[in-house]
Amino acid sequence: ENKIGGFERLKLVNGYQQEVRLLGSIPTISTLADGSGEYAAATINYTSGYGAAVFDLTHYVDNQAIPADQIVRIAGDTMKTDSWIDDVVEKQILGVEATIGTAINTTGAQGRSTLGGWAQVIDDGTTYATYGGIDRSQSANADWRGNILASTGQLTLPKIRTGQDTCNVQGGQPTIAVCGQTVYGISRQLVEGQTVVYNPPDFVTYGGSHFNYGGITFLLDKYVASGVMGLLDPTVWKFVMNNMGFNSQVVMPEQARFLQASGLVHFEAWMGFICQSPSYNYKFSGITS
Repeated sequence: ENKIGGFERLKLVNGYQQEVRLLGSIPTISTLADGSGEYAAATINYTSGYGAAVFDLTHYVDNQAIPADQIVRIAGDTMKTDSWIDDVVEKQILGVEATIGTAINTTGAQGRSTLGGWAQVIDDGTTYATYGGIDRSQSANADWRGNILASTGQLTLPKIRTGQDTCNVQGGQPTIAVCGQTVYGISRQLVEGQTVVYNPPDFVTYGGSHFNYGGITFLLDKYVASGVMGLLDPTVWKFVMNNMGFNSQVVMPEQARFLQASGLVHFEAWMGFICQSPSYNYKFSGITS
């Protein structure tokens, strides 16, 4: 569970589900009056409501065939062949990264055939009522809701600070803002005269464009939907995967014969993008300027 920028990079799990334990309602602690009533009041209390949000992990499989005619053309040059196979594997890895990057910025619900997106998680229970099997539209489950500004219109610094404060009062500490190119440009114009732009060490590794304002690092992400920005508390998000899935042999000729290929690069994994406290996060939608 090594962390970069506060996010859990990867948590290895077994099985096809991930469970997030919840405390439910908290108990009310009472004072005790002096005197003989102390004996009667010294009872054992039990507060029900312990439970869990359960998420099905998403099952991904990919098989990249290597046609025999492509290998034959470069056979005999060992270094060239090895390099070319590396390119095949690299291309598949990039495909996995692009697939994940696209999915976690959508409004898809975490499930066996869909990798969950943060834009679906951060909701007040009106549009996306159920998360992890819990119905957020019910008032009893209000703590499981995210915070949203549905029709933001013009994005302003006071609106951003209100988003921070809304999360803070619920225990969250959003330190990451993710947005697409247009919203990123709008945000940068808002703070250019008021902030010192620097490169946080945790993010320099990844490159890309980012700046900081009010304790929030704004990240440019091409996969974020237009007109949307998320203020995220990275400590409550996790990406889980049960197996990287790349076969140790890398190229498996036996399984590729029926494809009339000389090799097959196989990928298979169960994974999930999960938030343990949606109320620690804020989403701006409908940003126009």
